[in-house]
Amino acid sequence: MTETKRLSVFIYVTHLLGSGHLSRALAIAEACYAQKMKVTLATGGFPTHKLKDRPFDIVQLPPCKIKGTDFSTLYDENDDIVDDDWRSNRTGELLAALIATNTDIIITELFPLGRHQMKFELEPFLQLAQKLTPAPTLLCSVRDILQPPSKQKKITRAETYLEDFYDGLLVHGDSNVALLANSFPLKAGLLETAHYTGYIFDGKKPQKNKDPKTEIIVSAGGGAAGTRLYETAVEASKVGPKGYVWRLLVGKGLPQAFFDKLLAESHAGLIVEWARPDFPELLANAALSISQAGYNTMLDIVNARVRSITVPFSDGGELEQEMRAKLFEKAGYTSVLANAELNARSLSKTVDASLVRPVKDKQTLNLEGSRGTAQIIKQLWEDKQKNV
Repeated sequence: MTETKRLSVFIYVTHLLGSGHLSRALAIAEACYAQKMKVTLATGGFPTHKLKDRPFDIVQLPPCKIKGTDFSTLYDENDDIVDDDWRSNRTGELLAALIATNTDIIITELFPLGRHQMKFELEPFLQLAQKLTPAPTLLCSVRDILQPPSKQKKITRAETYLEDFYDGLLVHGDSNVALLANSFPLKAGLLETAHYTGYIFDGKKPQKNKDPKTEIIVSAGGGAAGTRLYETAVEASKVGPKGYVWRLLVGKGLPQAFFDKLLAESHAGLIVEWARPDFPELLANAALSISQAGYNTMLDIVNARVRSITVPFSDGGELEQEMRAKLFEKAGYTSVLANAELNARSLSKTVDASLVRPVKDKQTLNLEGSRGTAQIIKQLWEDKQKNV
């Protein structure tokens, strides 16, 4: 690569439920921009505040979302089920954005290992990318653990796309903790194209104070999936352990009525409040964290070096969080309480055991995934040019 060459990167992401997918894509975009690349991010989910004041180009496609856990039905900005005209229009906008960028590197978030409901636009997108001259380096970006495929045909479908279009996989995790094959068993040859970038985490090391750690922090995000954990924590706080204060940080996406219900249960050993921006500091100075096992949550726990209990979300056959929690437990970062076993008694018992468990004294997890991704995609682009 010549010194004057400024690489152009095109990132595609569609977040349908939470914003974790978008957050990772934005972190990658920021890291690439910091490496003097020209960046375009095409987003197909609903706009959020996270998109504001970015230094790179953002293409907002006609947004879509899902309802509940039905990932097969898409809804548009008018809350209507999308139709063929909507799909055609959105595909046209995505292809036009690609043509306008003259890109060197293309990254599709999750697809083809997921997001197959977006095939209507991504298949023509990949076909167009393949025809561009010079041919861009095409990469798939995935988190550490994926929802395991329920059928072999889903694996075969992903393998076909990877073999026909892609130059490699970017796995945003640490191979010392989780391998892609743990959750998505691709052919050996394709697994060899996986590049582990490190975990994408942009949080700073929180300030620890010297006060005795007497708080138990309970957090479960802003979705309805966390309501049972909050309610169970309220009941567990009534029976112990003594000398500790439970602080419930309620996600702001939950209804006011639910918050008020929890607030009415407050007592000397229980504080109920909305989630706070100083969460990392609260976590770092807590005696214990109780949470689910999402990607960002686990990284917050590792970064804070706090004892933790994770209750992985497992409704609707979801296995991702359970797999991640068990792998992090094996690495010494957490204790797992199965969602099916969650009640006030089991939670209280697990708290007692966790409070006397030693804190992992050294954090060895690779949390430099943003910078790692930018470096890896540069190298992959250079390698492809040598073979042209």
